[in-house]
Amino acid sequence: MTAFYVVYTDLQKQIVVPITVNGQPNQVTSFFNAAKADVKGIEAELTALPTPALTLRAVLGLQDGKYKEYNTPIPAGYNLASAPLDRTPKTSGSVDATYRVDAGKLVWSFNAGANYVSENLFTQSISTPANNSFLNARTLVNASITLSDAANKYFVRAAGRNLGDKRYRTASQVVGGLWTFTTYGEPQFYGLELGAKF
Repeated sequence: MTAFYVVYTDLQKQIVVPITVNGQPNQVTSFFNAAKADVKGIEAELTALPTPALTLRAVLGLQDGKYKEYNTPIPAGYNLASAPLDRTPKTSGSVDATYRVDAGKLVWSFNAGANYVSENLFTQSISTPANNSFLNARTLVNASITLSDAANKYFVRAAGRNLGDKRYRTASQVVGGLWTFTTYGEPQFYGLELGAKF
């Protein structure tokens, strides 16, 4: 387990600033050394081997970030320090299990895991909190079955990612107060991998 406390001064921030181009509303993303902030939290990792064949892992991260001061050379439409720190999820964690079966010259490995990240601010607007964009909380479940030689030189793996077919944002930004540009993570995926080490 690790505890941390971080103090930022002259923190560089990315802010969406509205502008007018040829009489039409538009926007630009600007960077300012604008803020002071404190972030504190804990990170914990655990690995357990209930049997020689079974490995269990768990990771938990908890953090709390707050602005102490937030000033920009361009006047803001609200108290920017009232927003959460961007890209700072309060909670994240994962659990993972791997079961290994030795079958002579071959090894079977069965793996399953889940990863969670809580909602967090992605882009902050300088004009109104209504134009702040967030990444939604998400839990992704993955699994795989791997067959390899005992020396782990060659393998074939059947894998599934995002088995719950979770729709989640990886980036998001309100554009001109009119619409939100968003990219999404990989949907449910199944595949076969072949590998070799030389």
